[in-house]
Amino acid sequence: CEPVADGTSFAIAALPLAMVKGWDLHCQAPVSGRLLQSFHAVQTILQSWIPGTQRINCTAPFTDQASCHAAAGCFFSGGVDSYY
Repeated sequence: CEPVADGTSFAIAALPLAMVKGWDLHCQAPVSGRLLQSFHAVQTILQSWIPGTQRINCTAPFTDQASCHAAAGCFFSGGVDSYY
């Protein structure tokens, strides 16, 4: 299995700032198809959390390719948020 460029984490991290600034997102790396399908709903949630944000567009190639790694990691830090 070869690593594939994935812009999903970039798109999620950049979305709140882009909504505040009114900038559209343009990602050259493929983004999760599930994210692109729920982009409208995610923006609705962020608008309820962050006043003054505006809806933006996201253009990116999409991928529905599942990760080639079968393993997953789960970490318990012992902090208050870990118990929630």
